[in-house]
Amino acid sequence: MRRIKKRYVILLGVVFILMVGGTVHRTQVQKRWSQHQQRVKSLTVSVRNQAVPTFGAQHNLRFGFGRQALQPFFGAVEGLEIRAAAGHRVVMKRLDAQFEQGLIRVRAEAEFDSRLLFYRGPLVISYLAFSDIDADGRAVLRFWIEELEIVRLPLFAKQWFHAWLMVTLQEAMPFPELVLPMHFKSDIELPAVSRVIEKRNLTVTVPARSLLLQARDPMLAVEPRCLRAGAFTFPGTVPPADPPSFAQPQCEREDLIGVAVSLELLNQTLAAAFEPEVDVALRSDRMTDVLNKRTTLLGQKVHNHLDIADFDGSLDVHEAVLQWRGGRLWLALNVSGRASGTMVGEVYGLPIRNFVEAEPRLNQKVPIRLAENEGRLTFEFEQEHLELDANAAVTVFGRKVRASFPLELKLKVLSRALPVDQWFEKTYKVPRKIEGKQVVEEQAYRLVLNWQLDQAALDRQWLWVTADAIDLQPIAH
Repeated sequence: MRRIKKRYVILLGVVFILMVGGTVHRTQVQKRWSQHQQRVKSLTVSVRNQAVPTFGAQHNLRFGFGRQALQPFFGAVEGLEIRAAAGHRVVMKRLDAQFEQGLIRVRAEAEFDSRLLFYRGPLVISYLAFSDIDADGRAVLRFWIEELEIVRLPLFAKQWFHAWLMVTLQEAMPFPELVLPMHFKSDIELPAVSRVIEKRNLTVTVPARSLLLQARDPMLAVEPRCLRAGAFTFPGTVPPADPPSFAQPQCEREDLIGVAVSLELLNQTLAAAFEPEVDVALRSDRMTDVLNKRTTLLGQKVHNHLDIADFDGSLDVHEAVLQWRGGRLWLALNVSGRASGTMVGEVYGLPIRNFVEAEPRLNQKVPIRLAENEGRLTFEFEQEHLELDANAAVTVFGRKVRASFPLELKLKVLSRALPVDQWFEKTYKVPRKIEGKQVVEEQAYRLVLNWQLDQAALDRQWLWVTADAIDLQPIAH
């Protein structure tokens, strides 16, 4: 009898401890959820009270994303699997985004299961997404749970389960930041480019460069029909200059993506890219046929032929400026350089081996056009190469023989210094699986857009390009 009574007391003690523990846990859950609600309310009030932002003269880089144009990015998140350390798992099935002033309301259909609670069932999670710019200058959306609908509630502790699951989804299994494809990054890496001009046996190298960019007071705002962003951006090595006024991009179309860049910003970026003295390096063990000519000396036909051995040279771009004139886009170039080597060969029957130096120069305006190639914007030159004048001379029999070796600089080697869409991502990564808040699997997409150029904007010294759709093409692992 005493043994039964003792077991009964122990059982009552265990039940009491579980009840007290459950009450304390429930209180803590409710407190945490109440704090979360206050935080969401504060964020919502803050964005609602903000004045509707407008682009000013100080914004020389601007973006506009219609809400329909952003739908593919939400669709790419469908199928995301989030796991918590306790064995809970949620899978996002379908997302629908509705734009409001200051925020985006996202309805996510999902499925939740927990081995610990022996539970599995569908959910409808209502998120509020707030726009922000992170420390790396990327435009991001941050998600907060507003409400949760549990389609099949468990039979026990329904109220506790509802509050506990909302807290768990927000704190232990948060929806990841959604990074948008545009950014105000602080640096641009321009890789080295090397080309061989076979006709001259000449290697042309453009060295790698790093540009430090600064973005003052970036603006990112959600409106009922679109998301807009802008900043006053300039290279850190070049003093900033205010751009002319320009109204775009607006939200007149919900399926439109627009990027506006002032020509002044592009020219500042060009100036920073060409700032050091050596912008192009020239090298050849033996530059062939700088002189290849048959002539007559004292009635005898002779063959004058010269190469330049150990040729070494460099070019300095003093000025590279984009100009819109006469309905066309031009790149004004002012280039000078130095070159040296040993002239070797035969002139008037005499062997020649003379050290020579030259100073090639170029001052020219080159017509260019903006082109779209598989979703990327680039400047294309309407002529294949530039020809820099360089001359050297040797004296034979009292005669000065000039050897002209025009340096044919293919303009493609300069195109990497014109990154028109450098502020727009070329690839887009979406998390596919998250474990313990760590992304363990991603899916990369290539962004393909059909960019269109607005000619009227160029009359106001702005580059304004638009696209009416985004194609996210999966990249195989």
